[in-house]
Amino acid sequence: MSEQNKKLMRRMIEEVWNHENYALVDERVANDFIGHSPPLELHGPEGFKRFFAMLHKGFPDIHFSILDMFAEGDKAVSLWRFEGTHTGEFQSNPATGKHANVTGITIGRFANNKVIEGWTNWDALGLMQQLEIMPVLEAAK
Repeated sequence: MSEQNKKLMRRMIEEVWNHENYALVDERVANDFIGHSPPLELHGPEGFKRFFAMLHKGFPDIHFSILDMFAEGDKAVSLWRFEGTHTGEFQSNPATGKHANVTGITIGRFANNKVIEGWTNWDALGLMQQLEIMPVLEAAK
């Protein structure tokens, strides 16, 4: 089961996150899916698609790279890197034209060859600093 979950997670990243294949979301995201990605919570395939559509709108050249992945039981974990250029609106922020590169970790829980729950933690502050939407804080002296 662990290897199957890793394959599904890899496929979701490659096809949905990178190539906007939303048909795969309908096929492999459970109707009662809950995604925890603070400050957002995603519900079902439609919530999943809306989230990635928002990312693709803000970063049309978005690309996720898998840096590491492992699985145990009904869960798979991926350490990933996001890269893209902010040429569209993102979280109510107009395009800055800045290129960003941040990392994150996603844990997916699977049943019946579908993702049923997910937890994501990523460097949202680092993204906002790279886009110059938030200032970079100087280290305390």
